[in-house]
Amino acid sequence: MVYLQKGGTLGRPNGSTESEKKFLEKDKTKEIIKWLNKGRTVREIASHTQASNKTILKAKQIGGRYGLVKEW
Repeated sequence: MVYLQKGGTLGRPNGSTESEKKFLEKDKTKEIIKWLNKGRTVREIASHTQASNKTILKAKQIGGRYGLVKEW
């Protein structure tokens, strides 16, 4: 409480998060989306791209919003 009363702030610093468009521009994300559109599973993509499952699911979700990932 005292920290906040003295003008302190909580949470992430401004500008420290990555925008969705910047995430989609990364080479690894483009490669993940390519594999997703081929119908590969998350684990197969993780082994090929050396990306975490969470990163693949994030690419799938954000790519779906922008129409980059086709639905199977």
